[in-house]
Amino acid sequence: MGDVYAQYWPFALGSGVIFAICFFAWVRTAQGRLTFDRLKLKLPLFGSLMRLSAMARFAQTLAIQVQNSVSLIESIR
Repeated sequence: MGDVYAQYWPFALGSGVIFAICFFAWVRTAQGRLTFDRLKLKLPLFGSLMRLSAMARFAQTLAIQVQNSVSLIESIR
């Protein structure tokens, strides 16, 4: 197995680079971003942490806007 890695490492490296480029190009599309975000939210531990983090940011931003006399309806928009 070590001989295979030693002999074909340029192909493995090139394949990894091509995969990364294709992945990032896919994530930049609207459908790719939506699919990737849904996948992230379904992760066992990190999904709930990401969801809670987004809700905390929303609540903090909403509180700041309401404290600065922006109406609640306008803040939510």
